[in-house]
Amino acid sequence: MTGFTCDNVVSYQVVLASGSIVTASASQNSGLFVALKGGSNNFGIVTQITYKTYKLSNIWAGSIIYDGSTAAQNIQAFSNFIGASNFDTKASLMQTFGFGQGQLIIVNQPIYAAGTVNPPALAHFSAIQPQYENTMAITTLPAYAVVQDSSSPSGL
Repeated sequence: MTGFTCDNVVSYQVVLASGSIVTASASQNSGLFVALKGGSNNFGIVTQITYKTYKLSNIWAGSIIYDGSTAAQNIQAFSNFIGASNFDTKASLMQTFGFGQGQLIIVNQPIYAAGTVNPPALAHFSAIQPQYENTMAITTLPAYAVVQDSSSPSGL
């Protein structure tokens, strides 16, 4: 597995301003392909995207919710995570700061694309205290997606 989602695009089907439908890939319309992989959306209407896929078994994933007093620790852990010289490409994280019941809360959603509990790349986030909730567990991506979907109100 590698990098950003756009790194895994094989091809785009695009409707151009002229109305013609073209395929943009490394071998066809390669300039348009490069532009679509990180540019704006002013090149046409993308109607189909083909991605590389990867076999994935168990993952370590969940959410950790922290007290606002941990903000500095969370920011430092995030900085260390993204700045690591030996960045672990199996590790990812979504970090959110928000307000709930009148106070600052931080929510981290670490995911490790292997069935390894608390891998070194993400261990700093597990160590931060206090935590209101920690749902980290070995699971599968489909099961994790169902849990994540159930935590969002319908229509949002």
